[in-house]
Formats: sequence, C-alpha cells, structure tokens
Amino acid sequence: MGREFASAVMSALHVPQWSPTSRNVQGDFSPLSGKWARLSLQCRTQPQHHPSWLYRLLTDVASRTWSIDDRGDEMLILWPGSVGTAHLIHKLCGKHRLLAQSPYGLSSSCTQLIGYLAKRNFQDNTVTLQYYYWPAEASSKFRKRLTRHFRTHPDDPNLLEIHVVLEVCKPPTDQHVAKTPMEKLMFPADWHVESSSIDTYARAAAE
Repeated sequence: MGREFASAVMSALHVPQWSPTSRNVQGDFSPLSGKWARLSLQCRTQPQHHPSWLYRLLTDVASRTWSIDDRGDEMLILWPGSVGTAHLIHKLCGKHRLLAQSPYGLSSSCTQLIGYLAKRNFQDNTVTLQYYYWPAEASSKFRKRLTRHFRTHPDDPNLLEIHVVLEVCKPPTDQHVAKTPMEKLMFPADWHVESSSIDTYARAAAE
C-alpha cells in the first residue's frame, strides 16, 4: 500500500498544474483558455470504409469537452473524455517536434503518430496544431496529417471554432530505408485533403 501511494505521488509530480484561467506570458487572459463543450458537429465527408473512419469516430466522442490553457509560448490541452491520454503540451514555436503519444490515447488505424507542429497567427489569434502520422507497417498505403485550427468566434468570445482538416498522401517508395523519427517527420509530402469540418464549442461555466 505504501509503495502504491508513493508511486501515485511521484506520478502526480509529472502532471502539469492545470489552471485554465492562468495568465499567458503577456500577462493577459487568452480568449482560447477555458473549458469548452461542443455544441454542434458537422457531417464528415470521409466515407465509412476509409481506414481512419473508426479513429475519427472515437476521437469525436472523446473531444466533446476540451480544456485549454493558452500560456503564450505553449498551449496545454486536457481531454476529460479521453480513453488514455489525459493531456498534451504543445510548444507554439512553429517547428516540427517529436511526439509519440497520440491525442486521446488512441492509435490510428494503419498509421502511428511521430510528431507535430504548433504555431500561432498573431493577427487573428488562431492557434494551429498539426499532427503527423507515418505508416505503421510496410504494407500501409498512406501517410496522414491531421490539422486543427483553434479560434474564438469573431462575434462572440464565448464560442470556440475548431476547424479540422485530414490530409493523406502516399508513403515513400523506399520503405525499407531506415529513417529517424525526425527524418520521417520532415519527409516531403504531396498532401491531399480527405475531409474537412468545423466543430463549434461554447465556453463552460466555471465550477
């Protein structure tokens, strides 16, 4: 029992302190920070026979509620409905970064997460997160990039819009050539849009 308690304490030390109302590095409250509950979900254009259909369905369920802590140079995201991953920290540096832990704690059919790119557009305070997936097996037929654009509604700061774009492309022909995770992340791609949708969220009242 003592060992289990000590283990739980040590695990808690590695969890970032969550404060959706904290100030960012500029000392201002970011309009993106807070807890958000989904209001509507547009129909997906992606057919059900697509390899990523089940993954998208599960992530739709897991993403009914978001908690965002925008700290200026990084953004923390918490998914209360996640089946595994409780939170992720995204560095908003505009550079590719390695990441092996998939959002929501789910593995994507035929592909595996290798990294992400996160950046901010200061003109309209839009945050963009791009997740890059590499074929999990040599027989896999595509790579994937999942992009989410976060912004508050221009007419209502209590509404959050998340534009989701799924893109795919063919994997390189030299599958047997060993590549480092960063080389895979930076590998050139001819991306084609597979699906696009906009999810709308309302700011949840503070508990």
